[in-house]
Amino acid sequence: MSKPIYEEVKIPVILTGGVKTGQDVENILNRKVCDLVGVGRSVFKDSNWIEKEIKPLI
Repeated sequence: MSKPIYEEVKIPVILTGGVKTGQDVENILNRKVCDLVGVGRSVFKDSNWIEKEIKPLI
C-alpha cells in the first residue's frame, strides 16, 4: 500500500508493522516501497534484536 505514496512524495516514507526479522527489513527495502523500516515492537520485546537480526545482514 505504500508504493503509490512512495512514488509520489519527495519526503522520506517510513513503513512499519509486522516486522519481526532482519530478513523482513531487507525484503521490504528491496521492494522499493519506502525509505525506512520501523521495528519498534521487535526492539521493545528484545533489546538485542538489532544485534541478532540486522548486524548479520551488513
